[in-house]
Amino acid sequence: MDPDRLCPDCGAASHPIRLNVPSPGHVSGTLNYSLPDARPNFWTSQYPTQGSVDAYLCEQCGRIALYGVPKRDR
Repeated sequence: MDPDRLCPDCGAASHPIRLNVPSPGHVSGTLNYSLPDARPNFWTSQYPTQGSVDAYLCEQCGRIALYGVPKRDR
């Protein structure tokens, strides 16, 4: 995750944040993404992960921007 990014709307500094997504029986963790045509694993029912999602919050306008980070860039 980059320490700072510029907001795509107002150009002010944006700082990394963690998004907490509560769900019954699950611990909050890192957001991941898969390709649209991905099929779930037969045994685990999980989709193959192509990368993670980083979130940034603008200190001026409050926009939250999400950025995909492919596995190879980590």
